[in-house]
Amino acid sequence: MPETERIAAGLLLEQSAFESEIYGRPAARLLLDQDAGNLEQIDRFLAGAAHRWQKAGYLLISCRLPQALDARLGEKFDAAGFRKIETLVTLERQIPVASEGLPRPDKAEPRDFDACIELAKSAFSYDRFHVDRRLPASKADQLKAAWVRNALNGRADTALVARNGIGDIVGFNLLLRRGNAAIIDLIAVAETARGQGYGRKLVEAGIESYRGQALTMRAGTQIDNTASLALYRQCGFHQIESAITRHWVAPTATGLIQ
Repeated sequence: MPETERIAAGLLLEQSAFESEIYGRPAARLLLDQDAGNLEQIDRFLAGAAHRWQKAGYLLISCRLPQALDARLGEKFDAAGFRKIETLVTLERQIPVASEGLPRPDKAEPRDFDACIELAKSAFSYDRFHVDRRLPASKADQLKAAWVRNALNGRADTALVARNGIGDIVGFNLLLRRGNAAIIDLIAVAETARGQGYGRKLVEAGIESYRGQALTMRAGTQIDNTASLALYRQCGFHQIESAITRHWVAPTATGLIQ
């Protein structure tokens, strides 16, 4: 479990061992306890937080706030050195009980793992690690590859792949089960294979995989990723929430991380 400490009334700091390992410097997530949060104390803490984080050697502190809460606190986070990186949209749809003739799932086999990991190095551009130009794209690629490796080695409950006409891997869909919901944790289609229906097949195969096992399926994507949003809506998803992701990055980081 991640190491978490309460750093002020209503604020928790959760260490991210995964991101720290990739970037070679400490990284953490700032979490707001909305029930116990005292906005005045949060304001006071943020006023001196950047100095404390820099002194402690942190590279990255991330924070994700529901859009309504960000509207109230955004200026405070701006003043503390946090930049708005993305608007993350969460979508959901019901999983049918009866068969709807969706594509049969093609589960990833060990022989597919290397191809999926390699695909992850070039398939992403809208996520917060790639969008934040203060963080090197090479590390963002490395992070996604490690994410896929971990998922295929047991973190994901279900790993599906898409193959082209000659059997090469052109996409994957990695899913998790959380209670009665199935979560699309990470999905990608190779750039050269986009626009050919593979994304839709992967999403629909995911829905079919959880028929009779989960009630709903959820997915998250960035509001700027219009192709991804269109895909989910075509597959019957609707938006249920949105949140703002912010990053504080150490001022000395730019240009120093390779």
